[in-house]
Amino acid sequence: MQESHQRPAIAASTYTSHRKHLEDFRLKSATHYDRVLLMLSGGALAASLTVLPDLAETQNVIGKGLLILAWVTLTGTILCVGLSYFAAAQSARKDIDKLDTTAMHNSLMGQDQDAEWFQPTNCWQTIIPWLNSVGGILFVIGLALMVIFASVNF
Repeated sequence: MQESHQRPAIAASTYTSHRKHLEDFRLKSATHYDRVLLMLSGGALAASLTVLPDLAETQNVIGKGLLILAWVTLTGTILCVGLSYFAAAQSARKDIDKLDTTAMHNSLMGQDQDAEWFQPTNCWQTIIPWLNSVGGILFVIGLALMVIFASVNF
């Protein structure tokens, strides 16, 4: 006897409620991710700058380029997070405009229900995950460069 692999039906209200919960969780996670990257990158930059005067007095510093590259990548992380916040704000603005236009069109046409499901899509939404990924990668690279620099010089 063969088993049926059909998925059970789900009520529209259950779907909507659960999807909203998952979307809220995703947004909170992304916000926390950005904050953590910003805090850790800024902290790593600050920590490296506090040891700079001690290193300046030492004549035999090895791998200054590693430290400079670490600063560049950590600064790139901060830049990506800032741009991600900007892109999120622009994305929300575009989607609000689209939603308002759709709602106005529906009310002018005498429709009480959605003519079509509103799917928020704009170019800003494709940039945000890219910026978050690049920011995370730059942070890991910057941190690795700082660790290598510190292990060689201390």
